Amino acid sequence: MSAVNAAVIGLGVISAAHINAIKSYGANLVAVCDIKEEQMSGYSCAKYTDYRELLKREDIDIVHICTPHYLHAQMTIDCANAGKHVLVEKPAATKAEQLLKMIENKNGKKVCVCFQNRYNNATVMAKDMLAKKTYGNVLGVCALVPWYRNDAYYTNSDWRGRIAKEGGCLLVNQAIHTIDLMQYLVGDVESVKAHVDNYTHPGTIEGEDTATAAFYYASGIVGMFFATNCYNSGSTIQIEIKCESATLKLTEKGLFIDDDLTIENIKAHLGKSYFGNAHTALIHELYDEILFGSGSSLPIEEALPACRIIEAMYESSDKKQRVRITG
Repeated sequence: MSAVNAAVIGLGVISAAHINAIKSYGANLVAVCDIKEEQMSGYSCAKYTDYRELLKREDIDIVHICTPHYLHAQMTIDCANAGKHVLVEKPAATKAEQLLKMIENKNGKKVCVCFQNRYNNATVMAKDMLAKKTYGNVLGVCALVPWYRNDAYYTNSDWRGRIAKEGGCLLVNQAIHTIDLMQYLVGDVESVKAHVDNYTHPGTIEGEDTATAAFYYASGIVGMFFATNCYNSGSTIQIEIKCESATLKLTEKGLFIDDDLTIENIKAHLGKSYFGNAHTALIHELYDEILFGSGSSLPIEEALPACRIIEAMYESSDKKQRVRITG
């Protein structure tokens, strides 16, 4: 193989970040697919409204899945069974049992999840510092997701805010990256005590627009989490990690150590600013792995911890008690 031939299924907002990374790598975008033909009007490659027809092509090496959440699991399995590598947007699936089925049906192909924030400069540096215990042991962590979504964000969509199609609301869509980083950076979460609620979108969404939780880590520390889609026009996400001799703070801008900016993240030049530019780093590394066997992509197994934490949060809120994470 001298070049990667890629296809994209689903041409909503996030697809632009994928297509830009495909092109900047020098890969070939050979096909796109969307059920709305007008979404494909600007593309000169092959176009499909049925992804199963796209999968019949023998010249596709990898498929990027950027569709609504409820379609991810089956599409991923179908792509792998058709002999294609897969990169699926978050959440890779809406339930852990779906993820396990996806893992069982990789068919020898690379099936990866798009947790691009792990590739932000701030995350990479923080991960290295924490692994080396540069500032001693972690004493605690606190994460804040103060975002805003108006009613139109949901009513203009046929799947957002609907449990059967989105798989939840705030947690599985906006907050999942932060939840993933809380366990990726700090360690295994053994149990949670959480509360989810709908404060400002009653009658519009079926799930939560706000969530609070305590994460009880295997190390013995406790992490605090707050996320909302109700905060005015929205503000920056931050994760603060308190160590023995310094405090690390990860934000959209970069990594701060004791309030001093240590490294900046690369700003997004396509899509929403909070997407960052790490889609490019993730996709380029995955393509290196496909072509040369180098790189370290994010296999679908990496989606399990955040998914199980979120499931436990919903269960905890329903039962009004602390819930142990299983699996």
